[in-house]
Amino acid sequence: MIREIIFACVLSFGGFGVVSLGDLLKKDPFLSSVLVLPIGVSIYTFGSVLTYAVGINRSDIGLYLMVAIALLGLCKATNEQKVGLSDFRVFLYSVCLITVLMLLVRFLVAPMLTFDSYQIVVIGQAFGSSIFTFDSRGLASFPFMITNFQAGGEIFGLDYVAYLPVITGLLAIIGATKVISGQISSSKRQESLCLFVTLIVMSVFGATTYMLRSQLGYLNSHMLMAGYYSLGFALCLDIGRRRKSGIPQSLCALIIGSVAFIRLEGLLLMSLLIIALMSFRAYSKKEILHIGIFALLIPGLWYLRLAIAGASGNTIISPRNTVVMLLIAASPFVINIWPVSRRISKWMPSLVVVGLAGILSLYLLAQEKAVESCLVFLSNTIATGHWGAFWWTFGPIVILLTILGPRVRSEGVWLAVLGGGLLLILLLGAIRTDPYRTGWGDSGNRMLIHLAPLAVMYTLVKVQACFTRDDRVSQDLVKEDNYE
Repeated sequence: MIREIIFACVLSFGGFGVVSLGDLLKKDPFLSSVLVLPIGVSIYTFGSVLTYAVGINRSDIGLYLMVAIALLGLCKATNEQKVGLSDFRVFLYSVCLITVLMLLVRFLVAPMLTFDSYQIVVIGQAFGSSIFTFDSRGLASFPFMITNFQAGGEIFGLDYVAYLPVITGLLAIIGATKVISGQISSSKRQESLCLFVTLIVMSVFGATTYMLRSQLGYLNSHMLMAGYYSLGFALCLDIGRRRKSGIPQSLCALIIGSVAFIRLEGLLLMSLLIIALMSFRAYSKKEILHIGIFALLIPGLWYLRLAIAGASGNTIISPRNTVVMLLIAASPFVINIWPVSRRISKWMPSLVVVGLAGILSLYLLAQEKAVESCLVFLSNTIATGHWGAFWWTFGPIVILLTILGPRVRSEGVWLAVLGGGLLLILLLGAIRTDPYRTGWGDSGNRMLIHLAPLAVMYTLVKVQACFTRDDRVSQDLVKEDNYE
């Protein structure tokens, strides 16, 4: 346990070095202390991706790159007087928070090592060893980030990394809730109240819902995806609404790009986040370049390398599907380059939802397997998937608030990320060789965890809008003059 905490502290140092480069460290110390671990994990993952993509089979190179980037960031921030000795308290707060959470999770649960979990451990420990080859189908069969955790764990003498992934996902969810609470609040007191109430609601449902509670001890990547998907969307909202956001665009792009490495469906979910970000306003070519490097280029290198090596030979992420998904992810950047096509950007979230709904409808008409998969998915949501009252509560609430509730800023973007994510999960079940199956262990049922935090946050935003007419929560997706 102590070695795993040390591993977490090293990753947090990597995130702290990057956060020190911007204004976030001084503007919001609490948010900075929460985000340093998820950011450090992202940098470590990106470093490992580049290492393996160029054929260097060493699991420690990514960690060295992360530490080097952190040290360079701290040196630059110190020279520019952005960071003083007192600012290192943020790093200490983060270390204390991570230690307490890891001890708490260890006390509450024990790792539930399923067959998949053992396979992930084996694949992770093979990274950098003599038996590692890039054309191994294990690289495409298991999520890269969670496997990379296991590879990094070997450096610290860990048999397997049990608690660090879930703590990273939890902190990302807290960070996302903090960012969104700040966007809809008119004072620090109101922001703290929104954050507190939302986290209490999540904790209550997490403690009483098996599917949420099980993520504390299950060696998979669903908690990570839930955290990064929520955090990526929250940062998109913050940057899209404010031209002078305290969060750098490159940091937002780093989190968005990380979604592509968490699970096989991550590349599709990452595309939804890119579409959301690009729909807010017109970006300069320099901004598009900064965002595209992390959110498209590096993930693209990894997936293309998998496709070329023939390591992505399953149904969902075959070489053909990989190229198609990368083109979809690249389309918002291309549209945003030319002034004539920029006006389409603000409609892309709505077009995506309509398009996904249309494709799913065609599958339902053409394939009986798609109908069976959707019916099983619905059954798992309301009865057989061990979700308890969660979707009985937030399913109807989200639908009613969408139809009858007040219009909020970025309403279409919210629906694209929530509704589009749901449609993607249903589509994945339709194109699989076998349809979804009844029970908690079905992959479609487990992927619903990715959307659970956003369902709670969307409810928070809508309820807040019911009690205020503040412009922070007022309607109007995006100002028209941003596209001039």
